[in-house]
Amino acid sequence: MTHFGVLPEQFPIDTIRFDTFHLTCAILRKVMNEVRDQVNSMSQDLKSDFTDDVLRRFFRNFHLYCWNCNFSFNRLQGNELFKFLENIELVASFMEQRMGASNRVTNLIAAIRLMPSIFKFINTSYITVTDDVYLESLTQFKTDVRDFIQKGRSTFLIDDVDETFYLHALCYYLPVHAELTFKRHRLGLGIFTMQGFERRNKESKNCIRRFSTANRKSLQFLVNNIRRLMQVYLFNVNAY
Repeated sequence: MTHFGVLPEQFPIDTIRFDTFHLTCAILRKVMNEVRDQVNSMSQDLKSDFTDDVLRRFFRNFHLYCWNCNFSFNRLQGNELFKFLENIELVASFMEQRMGASNRVTNLIAAIRLMPSIFKFINTSYITVTDDVYLESLTQFKTDVRDFIQKGRSTFLIDDVDETFYLHALCYYLPVHAELTFKRHRLGLGIFTMQGFERRNKESKNCIRRFSTANRKSLQFLVNNIRRLMQVYLFNVNAY
């Protein structure tokens, strides 16, 4: 908004909502870093077994390379990160069986086992169950978030600087936003995502790159691309 000259104070703070897709991806990266650090603190044989018996079952060689070379998980896209989430029980079971019963490892296992239910609630857009059932899931979501943060205090949230903005939003904002969104619109937190806008942005760039002439300074360049975008948006014409 400020990019277009709109002053921030003209918008009430209580109308701010957080992009749930990037929130879940950021939290996943944070937890994956902690899991990798714990695995790397073990013996070389255990690290090799974790790669072969766990990661190789759902990651490709590129992902294994990023993991074992300690590359940033920012290299992975959302669908690649969610592969880890889908197989979280496999990760937790290996850690439970092979990495001992220290307080830090035990709490980390408990925290990652809460992530599927937490993320499922966050990414729910349309409510297809009765109001009572959804309110029960909302109550469970609040409990799971509190437990997740509490377990994280001895693992990935030991220091104050470890509490990222998205983790803070998960703990203190999303439960309130979920209540308000259900009360006002009977919808879930999953509606707050930028993915739809980012898709339109990508389609617009593709139209310019694929369907415009070399002379991009002419007025006809703008007209042609607006016409093409109207076809894409209104009639689902392929922009690629």
